[in-house]
Amino acid sequence: MKLSQNHLKIFNDRLVNFYDAVIQSVTLQSGSHPQSCQIEILAKDTQSKSGWAKVRFEVSEVKQFRFEITKRTYEVLSSGIQFIWEHDKIFIILDAYPEDGDCLPDLDNNIAFVSGNHCEWEISEYME
Repeated sequence: MKLSQNHLKIFNDRLVNFYDAVIQSVTLQSGSHPQSCQIEILAKDTQSKSGWAKVRFEVSEVKQFRFEITKRTYEVLSSGIQFIWEHDKIFIILDAYPEDGDCLPDLDNNIAFVSGNHCEWEISEYME
């Protein structure tokens, strides 16, 4: 399903705004430039029998990204995910800070984000 601002209510209500979700994988597909980025996240799910769901985002026509491995870690999304639409691009900020609000943060200080022209997403039941 194509990601739109209308889906933020689902993310906030059903997926508890991705608070304390866990990044399972990040995959970049490239030619001479990254063309797509797939992110799989294990998130709390209020509609799941297990209490968890696997959420997959597929960002296409990637314009910008950073996934640093540093002393700070973003694998556990303590502050959730920030979704920003700006200049006909979607930004998915994985090391989000709640005080950033609906504005695009300073990307020079973010260690985990991707932006692209389109993003598809899907939720599937998580089975241990």
